[in-house]
Amino acid sequence: MRSVMNDPSFAYGPVYEPTDILEKSITLLQTRLAKAEPATLTMEYLDTQYSQLFKMLVDHGFCTVTAYTMPTISKDIWLRHQLSRIARYRD
Repeated sequence: MRSVMNDPSFAYGPVYEPTDILEKSITLLQTRLAKAEPATLTMEYLDTQYSQLFKMLVDHGFCTVTAYTMPTISKDIWLRHQLSRIARYRD
């Protein structure tokens, strides 16, 4: 079972499938973002990057939205966790 902090549906709402494609895509995004200057990784910028990733995955048929849920954590908390994962790729 994936943890809440690794599943964007808990912060954004839509549930994306297949999860392996979603997880690999998030990892690729995080490794790309790790190359950016840390000061540029604001919450607004990260929200835009993740939102664009999710949209691209659906628009290109890599993932589908299988359900819509009510977010149970704030995007800010979820994005801060993602920021810590991005930092690990930088090290």
